[in-house]
Amino acid sequence: MRKLVYVLVAVFVCVSCQNKQGTNASGDQSEEAPKVIDYSNVKEKSFSELFTEIEPNQIKESPFDLFPKINGVVTAGDSTVFNSMVIGDGALGQMIGKYVTICGLRGSRYTLLILLKEKNKKK
Repeated sequence: MRKLVYVLVAVFVCVSCQNKQGTNASGDQSEEAPKVIDYSNVKEKSFSELFTEIEPNQIKESPFDLFPKINGVVTAGDSTVFNSMVIGDGALGQMIGKYVTICGLRGSRYTLLILLKEKNKKK
């Protein structure tokens, strides 16, 4: 569930960064400029400074409308070691009353290694 939240947060951030500064998604002028990520010192920032955990139902846009326009991002790890990558293939949905995300990751990707380490920690 947490991984889905991170993916959806990343999608939301990507969509909000594509809007013109000073306008919201509907094109109206807003009082404050949208939050923009500063990439100049990313390595010095903590995990909580880079990502915000939200619930899937907090996203107003339909992910099914968003994914054809932009790519999703999967983030794996914890607050000490983490990595993100763009996903090109995957699925979103609901299975047995829970939100699910399916991502195809190449075996050579560093993000996959972190996902597997996190999975083994929980066993």
